Amino acid sequence: MESLIYDEDEIRRFISEVIKPLEDDEVYILLLTARKKYSDSMTTSQEVVHRDVIRNNDLNKMLRKIRRIANVRGIYTDKNTDMEVEPDAFVLYFLTDPRSMLKGYEAFTSDINKWIYDSLKGECKNLDYYRNLDVKLFSAIHRSRSRSSYFIVDIDIKDKDVLDEIVALLQGEIKWMSETRGGYHLIVDKNKNSGTIMHTKIRGMEYVEILKEPMTAIPGTLQGGFEVKGI
Repeated sequence: MESLIYDEDEIRRFISEVIKPLEDDEVYILLLTARKKYSDSMTTSQEVVHRDVIRNNDLNKMLRKIRRIANVRGIYTDKNTDMEVEPDAFVLYFLTDPRSMLKGYEAFTSDINKWIYDSLKGECKNLDYYRNLDVKLFSAIHRSRSRSSYFIVDIDIKDKDVLDEIVALLQGEIKWMSETRGGYHLIVDKNKNSGTIMHTKIRGMEYVEILKEPMTAIPGTLQGGFEVKGI
């Protein structure tokens, strides 16, 4: 296996039905992550192997970006063993809330000004920090959410009764449902009604989590070797 993509039509359907058009200075974020729970070739719990941004609303350009980041054969070695991490360790996430590049730039410059200030005071003389400016910039963009579009409900068990119970509670608010490697992801429109249901009826349920960061394994791609798909 060279690519995590197994069905491009499913990716297109997911983007068309779920991902809202970017506005002004917004971007979307893709994260390629390797996780120990998926493969014995990892010794650390997880590592973000690659980050990328989607800058426009053209579906074909989005798909090309996903194709590039989805090619995982031979791209990463475990930092403790120096052995190649197998493709089954990987998952490709789409963060469903857009980020503001202007807010990200403001956060980035604030962070760098703090580094410079500490250097001038003599508290931080390690110039190696500046080799990581690209990571610092991406982290600032990641933190700079522009809009909150969705809740994502993570059901961490393959139990249809649990799924049916939550679907019944959120009837009319669900934008998309995926079967994932360990259970299900429900992408839910964020509004007053759905928020009330989340906080009064769903939060605290066994095997169920409302994700703080609304991100999901991309349908049409492999998550730890499992074919993520819409249901």
